Amino acid sequence: ALAQYWRCWELSDSINDKLAFVKPLSEAYYDLGRRGEFEEKLKQLSKSNTSSVGPVIALAELYRMEGDLPNARFQLARALDRERENPDLLAQLVSISADLGDNQDALTYQQRLVKVQPDPSHQRRLGELLFDAGREQEAIQAWTKLLHAKNQTLEAEVKLATLLIRHGLPDEALFVLDRAAEKITGTDAHIALYQLGVVLVSMNEFDRARTHFQRILEMSKPPKNAKQRAKTSTPYTTSGPPGMNTDKFQLARNLLYRVQDQSFGGRSGQ
Repeated sequence: ALAQYWRCWELSDSINDKLAFVKPLSEAYYDLGRRGEFEEKLKQLSKSNTSSVGPVIALAELYRMEGDLPNARFQLARALDRERENPDLLAQLVSISADLGDNQDALTYQQRLVKVQPDPSHQRRLGELLFDAGREQEAIQAWTKLLHAKNQTLEAEVKLATLLIRHGLPDEALFVLDRAAEKITGTDAHIALYQLGVVLVSMNEFDRARTHFQRILEMSKPPKNAKQRAKTSTPYTTSGPPGMNTDKFQLARNLLYRVQDQSFGGRSGQ
């Protein structure tokens, strides 16, 4: 088993793939009573293979699993001294620092990570850490940059909207959700539109939600095999509220009626 795990480790290209084998390797060594041997091998790999940060990140993960967070951070920080702009090391240090409750260090590492790799997910996390540090205006500025970022996936847009809602920025969230709706196309569009509509109902934005449910009703019925394909390929859940029929036309019609009823007693968004 050890040889097979190590072979899989060697063949893994990404850091995340390599990290997936730390736990099974650790358990295999532990079962053989050779726990220290695994730690020592990772240390040797870290020293001998300076072209890759995989071994040192794996060593830090081993310490993290054992609850030794300070040692895990020490290993990562030492490696970062050699590769100061390595995004994998920075991302791990953000996580470890947050776990230790050192939010200032986590924020510092996240700021460096955004500079090295300005990915929207890193920008979202930066906004969260800034908000947690009480730097609300800077957090809003970080998120505002994402409002105008191009080529974001629907999932990324919804995550951003959820984040904005959570921190009391509903107008910005609605802007993001409206933009997300424009991206919804394809055979599974009814599922995404339904979920978007439910989010809007929870915000008392009944007019906006009604638009999405009406759009579902106006869709042509898909081929019989489309439902089966949607079940296997879509990343969205097809389950609705308990007791509700999840057939797309019946589901939308029921929700549309509920929205119309609720809208008399709630606020309508324009």
